[in-house]
Amino acid sequence: VGQNLSIGQGCDYKAIIEHEILHALGFYHEQSRTDRDDYVNIWWDEILPGFEHNFNTYDDTFITDLNTPYDYESLMHYEPFSFNKNDSAPTITA
Repeated sequence: VGQNLSIGQGCDYKAIIEHEILHALGFYHEQSRTDRDDYVNIWWDEILPGFEHNFNTYDDTFITDLNTPYDYESLMHYEPFSFNKNDSAPTITA
């Protein structure tokens, strides 16, 4: 028994492939932690319409951070300009 992992066009970077494999293994985005607002700001007005869901937090009953520190450098953390409307305005900042 296995799980197929489809890598689409534009996913040709090692970090993106590693990120998607971690999703397949059950990892969630670092910025989706319930405590993320203690560490980063989400600039909702700068997010492309229809992509806001990528910045939602998950309920503690759904995921756990296993009491690990917030990891800004995690492969599972979005870059500052992810899903941005304006190339000069970030969507997520520390």
